[in-house]
Amino acid sequence: MLTYLDADDGLPPPYTREWHRLATTLAAGEHGSVIAGFAANSTKLFRVTLRWKDAAGSQSKVVQLQRE
Repeated sequence: MLTYLDADDGLPPPYTREWHRLATTLAAGEHGSVIAGFAANSTKLFRVTLRWKDAAGSQSKVVQLQRE
């Protein structure tokens, strides 16, 4: 699960309403990607909280994302 935190550029945040549809199951060592819609004038570099569950239980990490 991704939760938008903030950005430093003063632009509007990304559209996060559809992010709940990004849930996926990954095996150890697999990578996933985030595909989300962005308005042309929305922030380009922002922080999110990434939350997941694995064999160690519930985990979370703050990461920085950049839209292409």
